[in-house]
Amino acid sequence: MTESKNPIKVILVDDSEDDVLMMTEALRDSPPLKLTRVYGNGRDTLHFLKNNLHDDDFPNILLLDINMPKMNGFDVLSSLKEHAVLRQLPVILLTTSNRHEDVTMAYELGANSYIQKPFEYETLVETMQKLADYWSHILLPTLA
Repeated sequence: MTESKNPIKVILVDDSEDDVLMMTEALRDSPPLKLTRVYGNGRDTLHFLKNNLHDDDFPNILLLDINMPKMNGFDVLSSLKEHAVLRQLPVILLTTSNRHEDVTMAYELGANSYIQKPFEYETLVETMQKLADYWSHILLPTLA
C-alpha cells in the first residue's frame, strides 16, 4: 500500500449504527483513508458539503449508502452531480444491495464505484485497504 503524508479524507453516509461502527473500525485500519465525518442521512450530508466547500474536513471521497431516511443515496448522488463543484467529489456507493438495477442506476448517476458491503469484518477491512490503495494512487498527486 502506498503511504501518504496527507490522509485521504472520507465522509461516511449511512443510517445503520452497526454498519457505521464496523466502517469506522475498518477505515481506522486502512490508512491513508481517514474518516472525518459521519452522517445518517443524505439531506444533512448535502447541507454540510454545500456549505463547507473550503472546510478542512471537506472530503476527498464520499462513501454513500443507498437506503436512508430523508434522502436516499441516489438522490444525494444526483444532487452532487448537478453542482458545479461537488460533481468532482468521488462518490463510492457502499450498500448491501446487489441488485443489477441499483448498480446500473449508480453508474448512470455518476458514481465512481459501487461496492456491496461485506458482511464479515475481515472482508470489510480488506475491501477498505484495497480502496485506500486504489484511491491513493489516483488522489495522491492532487493531495501532495
